[in-house]
Amino acid sequence: EKYPYIEKRAVLFSGETALFHPNIFLFYVRTAPFRHKPLIRRGRQDLRLIRCIFELRTITINGEAPQMFSCMECGTKENLTVFSLRDSAIYCPNCGKTIRDPWPLQPGTVLACRYIIAAPLAKLYGFTVNEEILDELERLLRAYLHRYVEKKMKTLQILDMMKQYKM
Repeated sequence: EKYPYIEKRAVLFSGETALFHPNIFLFYVRTAPFRHKPLIRRGRQDLRLIRCIFELRTITINGEAPQMFSCMECGTKENLTVFSLRDSAIYCPNCGKTIRDPWPLQPGTVLACRYIIAAPLAKLYGFTVNEEILDELERLLRAYLHRYVEKKMKTLQILDMMKQYKM
């Protein structure tokens, strides 16, 4: 049930990027779910998480990932829980008070984003998150894609339709 979803996602997404994309890392991100089928077949991965991983890592490879590893203002690496969509960056609670569009995030969401951005491709699909973190991650990526991706991805529209009809 999950494998055809991933296969359709990879095929559909290939139409969103340039033909014969020179970036080999993007190819590996696209095909990683196929190489990690046992994780997906055992039901350890939620399809929504697979989609989040795929989207954030693709954004990262294209050089447009949000800055999630230190506070954009003071540089601290601890207790980062306020995100700015406008700045595409994370802030500590003190510096987050001064930004125009504070978006409070749970620490687990920040850790998930960091892992997706920096993990080796072989380990990228080998983690899970709880439902609350996954919901927040989905909302964050939906808003981020809406703001920073110039055109609306048809892949996402098609996948949303597939989810409705449980394809």
